[in-house]
Amino acid sequence: MRLSKGTIILIVAMVAIIATALFMTSNPAFAPAIPTPTATVALGGRLFETLNADQAAITRWQVRDNLTGESTAYVKNADGIWEIEGGGPAVEQQPILDAVQSFATLNANDTFEGADPSQFGLDQPAYSIFVSTAEGDAVYALHVGGKTFNNARYYVTTQSLTGDDLPGTTVAEAPIEGTAEAAAEATPESTVEPVVLSGTITISTIPQRTIDSTFRALLIPVFAPEVTVEATPEATEIMEIIGTPEAMPEAEAAVEAEATPEVTPEATEAG
Repeated sequence: MRLSKGTIILIVAMVAIIATALFMTSNPAFAPAIPTPTATVALGGRLFETLNADQAAITRWQVRDNLTGESTAYVKNADGIWEIEGGGPAVEQQPILDAVQSFATLNANDTFEGADPSQFGLDQPAYSIFVSTAEGDAVYALHVGGKTFNNARYYVTTQSLTGDDLPGTTVAEAPIEGTAEAAAEATPESTVEPVVLSGTITISTIPQRTIDSTFRALLIPVFAPEVTVEATPEATEIMEIIGTPEAMPEAEAAVEAEATPEVTPEATEAG
């Protein structure tokens, strides 16, 4: 079957178009442009290099619930013992030691720039941690926002502050479920001053367990158990003999009388 002249021209044109398309896609100069991502995600690293190099310089650690305004701060005394700022019962040392070390060595899973903090729950972070060094003029802040899609990590951002920027503290207590305190915690007062972030910030992701179990858990202090002296049978017998502190003079007089031999007429004559 003979092809018409028009058909032959059409076939030649189609072949030419296909050849041109193949040439352009194989040549980098004609390759289509790939859209540039709005945020470059990088592998995470140390968030606080200065603290990691000198953990012993940390003398104050504070965690704040930015929703309720509850905040608890721990300070290290001259003997290296951590205490509740402002005084209070002795606290267990291991939880605060773990928190200080974890904060100083904190590693991010990944880091990127975010132009809209509200997308990550960081426009008004739910929690903030503030760490101060011995000098007191440098404060390292970690603001905690929302969780990642799989709830495995939190979005966080860091901030450098001064001592004047620190919020006040109020030692939080665990409310009893069903009480007015629990209801008050669920409905925070509108007077609580929130932490507000805006503009482009550097965002990192941190494991959920580190934030919840190590940092947030210290909002309610773990107090050390009171030391009680076990009463032995010997100590009980002595206390029964001595009695109360008010009875001490009488007890001492009785002991002295027993230790002094009785002077009889025969002993006097013999003397």
